Amino acid sequence: MMEQGKIGGVQLCMVMYPTIIATAILSLPSMAAEYAGRDMWITPIWAFIAGAASLLIAIQLNKMYPKATVIEYCESILGKVMGKALGFLYLFFYIHVSSLILKEYGNFIIGNFFIKTPMIVIVASFALLCAYTARGGIEVVARTASLVTPFAFILLMSVLILVTPELTPTNMLPMFEHGLMPSIRGSLSIHSWYSEFFIIAFLLPYMHNRDEGMKAGFFTLLAVMITLILVNLGALLLMGEETAHYIYPLIGVARTISVAGFFQHLESLIMVLWVAGTFVKLSMFLYACTLGASQWCGLPRYRIMALPVGLLVVILSQWGQPRLQELDHFFNTAVPYYLLTMQVVVPFLLLLAALMRRAAK
Repeated sequence: MMEQGKIGGVQLCMVMYPTIIATAILSLPSMAAEYAGRDMWITPIWAFIAGAASLLIAIQLNKMYPKATVIEYCESILGKVMGKALGFLYLFFYIHVSSLILKEYGNFIIGNFFIKTPMIVIVASFALLCAYTARGGIEVVARTASLVTPFAFILLMSVLILVTPELTPTNMLPMFEHGLMPSIRGSLSIHSWYSEFFIIAFLLPYMHNRDEGMKAGFFTLLAVMITLILVNLGALLLMGEETAHYIYPLIGVARTISVAGFFQHLESLIMVLWVAGTFVKLSMFLYACTLGASQWCGLPRYRIMALPVGLLVVILSQWGQPRLQELDHFFNTAVPYYLLTMQVVVPFLLLLAALMRRAAK
């Protein structure tokens, strides 16, 4: 094992919570509202299925190959040639998703706060910091998350509490006017975000106590579900079905806060929350890419790959420079199927192959 660091159950929670929630809280409410309408609040509950499936698959594969990540046990299950091919596919997938995270980060910062700053400055500086964190190893990522995650969580809850006087509960009515199907359709995007729990496959081999992995994983999944329900409820009760017309509904929520006539326009808190959460998320993804690339290439140390991987992610994030509306459409149409295929369907098939291989012995 080229990674010598170890983490505990609480640290795993601190890493996984912002890894899932960071990019979800801004854009997913509008995606859910587009199809679910007034029933958008229930969509995170339906999406629990994808999160639980990806977690259970990752945990079961880890039980069969306790000291290996997904890049390593692909070869053990499928053989050298096919295993290397699937491992490369996963590397490409995580590098590509990292570039999408970085692109979304850049679009949000440029579009809402630093309008005249060149995009490359925003994304390159942020990626360099995240790559440096990933280079430090899993313990550095986990300790950084342990500092950032509670702070980001407090900010998010503060925004939701402060907006409470402005909420209109009747915006929820009538519930299930068109049955359950709109809310199920609206949960598709959230399903795909929940499927990112499969990245836990890069953390489980380095747990102090592997049994804590399942408990910590499902506790985090429950926390993510409750958080997204609260965020969706906040947007729905404040803006109603108009939530679907906002690119970032949480920004609209923060802008309506007014306490005592002077404590208002708190969208800067959302920027701090977004930067803090996305920092942990991108650091985790870059760590997975760096470790995975080193394992795929058979290198004795993984830290040497951090800068090249970070540079590649920056280049991919700038490729084509699609407009914000095009990127939002891509996230709402192609990305759910892309993420679910690579983080639920393919791992499930990999688990079946591993079980058949074990049964044949």
